[in-house]
Amino acid sequence: KPCPTLRGFFKLPQRDLITLAVRADLGVKSFDEIIQKKIPLKMGTGPDNTRAIGFLYREFLKAYGTSEEQIESWGGGIVAADLGGLAIGKVITGEANAVFQEGDVPIAPNWKPLNDKYPMRVLSIPDAVIDKLKPLGFGKFEYVIKKGSYPGFLDDVSTLDYSDWIVVGDSSVPDEVAYRVAKIAVERKSDFQSQYPKMLPAGSKGLDQYIADPKEMWKDLGAPLHPGAAKYFKEKGLMP
Repeated sequence: KPCPTLRGFFKLPQRDLITLAVRADLGVKSFDEIIQKKIPLKMGTGPDNTRAIGFLYREFLKAYGTSEEQIESWGGGIVAADLGGLAIGKVITGEANAVFQEGDVPIAPNWKPLNDKYPMRVLSIPDAVIDKLKPLGFGKFEYVIKKGSYPGFLDDVSTLDYSDWIVVGDSSVPDEVAYRVAKIAVERKSDFQSQYPKMLPAGSKGLDQYIADPKEMWKDLGAPLHPGAAKYFKEKGLMP
């Protein structure tokens, strides 16, 4: 439900998409076919709404005009997997036959071994479905992943965007605290980046974490920028 007091502090950039993939031997090229054929889809994804990916999957089903309960009636259901690597592992073991996950799925270490064992097909998510999810803050990934870019991309793929790590808080957070949060994020971002030695250059179009540009860290937070954080970015000449 709406949270009118939500405020943004900063974001750390990560180019991230939703990977909707099914075992190729299911014989489908779209999620519509899954619904039409009532395929018992065993989806490796978040088990509930405690993580955004679980919430998004259920809203994705609604946008398609179906539900978790309906898929269960076909003999399918959710196979609990909070992270992409775990979901891939569930398909490798045969517990799942599909993946709905964010993050590094196409570049995960076990994605190629999965495709070697069970070839996968990554499905596009149509604009009409994405449009229904926009009020929840989920938009379209900014570019098309070309056929053959990664294993399982048997066609050009359009999908949902799941990029960036955004830090938010309540409007009641004092300005001086929000100011310091923004200051730490910018001036100690190297501490964060040191955890990811293979970070991509700022502005890269590759999948994964990439180096933060302080002039971009205050933009597109999904909530109004906290005035304390805004004060810091303005003082440092990082925003108008």
